[in-house]
Amino acid sequence: MNNAAILIIGYKRPEHLKNLVVSLRYLKSDISYAPIFLSIDGPRLFDKTAFLNHETQKIAKKLLKEKKISHLILRSKNNGTLLNITKSIDEVLKNYDYVLVLEDDLQLTKYIRGFFEKANKLITGKISAVSIYTNRPYSNVPFISKRFNSQGWMTSKDYWTNFNPEEIRNTILTKEQRKKINKEIGADLLEDFDHFQSGKLDTWAVPWNIYNFLNNKFMLYPTKSYVKNFSHEVGAERTFGVKFDYELSSTYFDEVDFNNANENLRYIKNFSFFNRFKRKIKSTAYQIFFKIIKH
Repeated sequence: MNNAAILIIGYKRPEHLKNLVVSLRYLKSDISYAPIFLSIDGPRLFDKTAFLNHETQKIAKKLLKEKKISHLILRSKNNGTLLNITKSIDEVLKNYDYVLVLEDDLQLTKYIRGFFEKANKLITGKISAVSIYTNRPYSNVPFISKRFNSQGWMTSKDYWTNFNPEEIRNTILTKEQRKKINKEIGADLLEDFDHFQSGKLDTWAVPWNIYNFLNNKFMLYPTKSYVKNFSHEVGAERTFGVKFDYELSSTYFDEVDFNNANENLRYIKNFSFFNRFKRKIKSTAYQIFFKIIKH
């Protein structure tokens, strides 16, 4: 498979970025032909932590010089999450048919072996993306869900090209559609979508979820994850302290049988009011503890 690329999204987690790039070695033969793009948004004005963005850009330039990445995209100004990520994916898919998107708070495990060769065959029909991360699956076998994950995933040009976030922003959902989203994707997504539409939430993942829902598409999930997730640690924007339950896989990706994967509506339990409330309590405690040890 020589028509795929890897896209890393970085911002202000320099150490995590280095660790992610090192972990790409687990793709082995895949990265011998898949170029590695690294995109870093510019710092926000008057941001006290802007120095972390500058440090991340500095490390990115070193990674490029050492040829540990193939291409570096540095934004001169802050585009925000939505624009930077969608623009970066658009840029990669101009020349490649598939893209594996990784944010800098992830690390691949050695069991990711054979992902590229297998994943492009899985993206077809109603499956528009493949995830390499899974929250608690509530399933013993791989499954599909209308809930799309953003913690490590692949899609193709065919499924991404017609995605227009601003068009989705102006979409008025019917009562029946909202009812189905609540049941099949999660009530929290409806709340986030309302905030996205009103301009209160800068996100690409929410309109991407809605777009796939409206087109009756699914994401394919393994039962266990092929990435370590550090999105709850310092440097995160919206997810600082918010930790999901997940397990790491000890089965190589190319050995997993994804045939006959069915929709798993139980997966949405991860986003129930009760589970969100539990994560909120733990997140608050984590942030308080961090402030205490910091001072």
